[in-house]
This record gives sequence, C-alpha cells and structure tokens, in this order.
Amino acid sequence: MKRIMSVLMMVTVMVGLVGVATVGQCADTTPAKLIVVTPKVQLSKKATVNLRGEGFKPGQAVAILFKAKDGVLSDIGYTLKPEPVADKDGSWATTWKCGRF
Repeated sequence: MKRIMSVLMMVTVMVGLVGVATVGQCADTTPAKLIVVTPKVQLSKKATVNLRGEGFKPGQAVAILFKAKDGVLSDIGYTLKPEPVADKDGSWATTWKCGRF
C-alpha cells in the first residue's frame, strides 16, 4: 500500500509539473517543455528529482508547483538548486530536493 501511494503521489507531481511548464511559451508561440529526468522517485526526505526545460524565453525565470494528492499546490522554488532561469538558448536544469514533501 505504501509503495502504491508513493507511485500515485509521484504521478501527481509529474502531472502538476508538466501542467505548469506547458503554460509558458516563447515569443514565437512555441510551447515550453518540462522534462522530468528522474520520473520515478519514491518521495522521502532524501529523494531528489532532476528537472529540465526547453523552449523558454532567454532569461525567463521558471516557477514550478507541486500538486499534492489532495490537490493542494505548493511553490517549490525555494527547494530548487540552482534556481531555474532559462539560458540564452531557452533551456534550464535544476534539482528538486523533495524534503518535507
């Protein structure tokens, strides 16, 4: 049961993150993309998730939200290292330390 809840929670995280990422768009209306590099992670205090994005405006700051299984959204920006900001090519990469989630 615990393993199933962890998998369901991670799916919720991925859906929430992808939903947030696809809202952003470049000036040429190309949709921005979020890639969850480590898509299957059992949430724990030591768990990390690697994220990257492409298709963002250069210099654009990226906000990532975590959607819990009860539907509550949390801004996880303070847990991301480094802060996700698109480079000159519109790409970024960061690591989320899941910690309290």
